Amino acid sequence: MNQIEVAMSHWCYDLTPAAAHSFSFIAFGECIAVCSIRIKMSHTRKQVNCPIIGSPRELSSIVLPTREDILRHYNWIRLQKENAGQYKPKMCEIYEEIAAKVEQIWNKASVPVLHRVRIISLIKREHEKLLNLLKSYHGRKKNFNFQHKVQAFKKEANALFDVAACKCNDFELCHCEKSRKVPIKEQPFITDQISARVMAIGSVDLRTAQQLQKRASRKMRDLNLEARIAELQKSELATSTESLETSGEYVVVEEDAVVVDVDKDISLAEGSDGAKSLPSTSSTR
Repeated sequence: MNQIEVAMSHWCYDLTPAAAHSFSFIAFGECIAVCSIRIKMSHTRKQVNCPIIGSPRELSSIVLPTREDILRHYNWIRLQKENAGQYKPKMCEIYEEIAAKVEQIWNKASVPVLHRVRIISLIKREHEKLLNLLKSYHGRKKNFNFQHKVQAFKKEANALFDVAACKCNDFELCHCEKSRKVPIKEQPFITDQISARVMAIGSVDLRTAQQLQKRASRKMRDLNLEARIAELQKSELATSTESLETSGEYVVVEEDAVVVDVDKDISLAEGSDGAKSLPSTSSTR
């Protein structure tokens, strides 16, 4: 057996049924291809595995995500983009994708959520916490204080990534407006997701979720309409006030005061107590 065959025997070990085979150009090419793929996969797995939160994982659609789920989903999206040929995917784009997925899951559970911008900021905050730990992880991973920080972070990461519009701890004492309230039949599920996390989202909530989305859309249209009306009223009031001030014919004193024509000669009479008073007039506002 020559040197090349010995090398081939080592490379092909445990990758083919036979530990060694006769030397040929085709077999040699196959060995190189198999070995290259195996080395590349090992290198990729080493890069994406986070020493703090573990391997990448897509969000589940039947439970509300935790903070750790959000971070692992971030790595999962980044890996998908890199495998598709995208070099260094932008963080803001990944944040946007995660926020859309989170909204979809919470809407499926028929629970009103925060605005998209607020959800993105919460995702960014959690990711920055992880990045700050990873910066000094390899140099300080044996440091007692640093280990304590990592454990505290992992404990917090197990908590629910709460994006519900209602933040009341006691649903019975909730005074949020109707569009932000958690539906009564969904309250046990939210309580479970904060604690034991044994319940799952069922397809029976689809109709309720659609109704909730329509209600939110109507609420947004009403708010926009009210804001537009208020703006128009303010503009009309400013225009009418400016017209009165420039005409020079009338002076508006205060609310409940008499509108007086300044072109007429009005004299003030002294009362018996020495105080000045307006002459009696029949004109009223």
